[in-house]
Amino acid sequence: MKRIFSIIAFALIAIGALAQTPEEIVKNMEAVMEQGEQTGMVMTVDLRFPIIGTLSTRAWNLGKKSYMEGSMQGHTLRIWSDGKTNWSYDVDDNEIEIKDVKPSDDSDDKTGTFKGTSEGYDLSITKETDEAWFITGKKSRNNKSKDDPKKLDMVIAKGTFYPINLSSRLKGVTLTIRDFELGVTEEKVTFDQSQFPTATVVDKRGQ
Repeated sequence: MKRIFSIIAFALIAIGALAQTPEEIVKNMEAVMEQGEQTGMVMTVDLRFPIIGTLSTRAWNLGKKSYMEGSMQGHTLRIWSDGKTNWSYDVDDNEIEIKDVKPSDDSDDKTGTFKGTSEGYDLSITKETDEAWFITGKKSRNNKSKDDPKKLDMVIAKGTFYPINLSSRLKGVTLTIRDFELGVTEEKVTFDQSQFPTATVVDKRGQ
């Protein structure tokens, strides 16, 4: 009988060691996203606006460089940036617009909404499956930032800690990040004008 109780006690200790708090889970997810800043990361970003609908873009990021693909108001756009210059190619009009990056544009980091989540929010696990944790974050009382949404919803993969789905709502706009991957090549985020020999170029730098 003592042996049986010893086995049960050992099993309970092992289970306790494997259990993780929502704060630990989110910190591990944040570490994965920070790793992506070095190796590059890919994600789909959905912005749902009232009346207008949803703007969906697929984004590749590597350091200060980025590349995005998306459609807006009937136009398919492909946008490159190196932190100083933006190249926007309108596929339908076959036109390239070149502009300087404004400070406000350069700091517009959609993933930043979820950085420091384990510190600025009270977290709780609302659901758990064999594949993922479902975590809700409610804005902490000591979080005085007006730019932080009141609530965050996160689905985080077990094993990899990849963010499967991250969503928040602020000022009537719903932001969702999904289909996250690590690894981006320099070629993917570098604009090459020679690939568009027939495109009209509109250079607005310095304006």
